[in-house]
Order: sequence, then C-alpha cells, then structure tokens
Amino acid sequence: MGKFRALLHRLSPSTIGSLNYVHVMYEVGLETLDEPAIGVFSSETNALAYIDDHRDVPHMELRWQSVPLHGDDVFAPKAGEIVYLVSDGGPSDGIEATYVSSVGVAAFRSREDALGFAADHRETRYVSDPRVLSMVLDALTDERTKTV
Repeated sequence: MGKFRALLHRLSPSTIGSLNYVHVMYEVGLETLDEPAIGVFSSETNALAYIDDHRDVPHMELRWQSVPLHGDDVFAPKAGEIVYLVSDGGPSDGIEATYVSSVGVAAFRSREDALGFAADHRETRYVSDPRVLSMVLDALTDERTKTV
C-alpha cells in the first residue's frame, strides 16, 4: 500500500470508501522540483481536461491527486464552492506564498473543521506539518500572486 493510501486509511479507515473527493492539481517546477497546489477540481474529468489543455506548455509538468472530503455533512463538490485543503507542508492561508511542495491530506467545507483536523494531526507519524489553504473548486489559484 502506498504511503498516501496508508495515510488515508489510518486517518479514516471506516469511511474512506464512502467519501466524495476533490482533485488537487500541482505544478511541478522542472528546475526547482517544487510542487505547489495550483487548483482543486470537483471532478476527475475536469482535472484531466486541464492537464490535456496544458500538455505542451514548456517548463511545466502537472500532476494531480484525489483528496477525500471530510466532515459531518460530506458534500458533493460543486464548481465555485470554497474548500479548505489540509496538506502536509506547503503554503497556507495567512502565510506568504512560497514554492514549497505540499501533499494534500483532506478537504473540508468548513474552515473550522479543517483547522481542527490540522490541530489533531499536527506532528503525528503521518502528518508532520499540517497546513490549511482555502481554494475555489474548478478555479485555479496562482500561488505566486496568491489570487483566487
């Protein structure tokens, strides 16, 4: 079992099969190897379409990852909604953007739920540096200018 899948299994072993997901897009810096999250998509189809549209862009490689939605009222994601991405490392709301890589761990509709999850999992064996970043579904975030 891969490290990411093992992490998800340990964080929510009884519910992982029934959760909805968002799909986080990362831009891989071919010179720096940094991987900032640049967007979050409500469907795998939208994530793959974005990759297809940018396949020929020089000096840019994209990768994406499915991240489970957590919370009492797990919701079907819709374009334009804000989700709060909890990641291990990387930039977060209120902290100046950097080209630091992040690994998405979970997404929430509520900022309070995301902050609580991050606090509960700080410096655990599986999440060493949890951060919370607000992102709009199906709209790209440019970490260099911090616009949403």
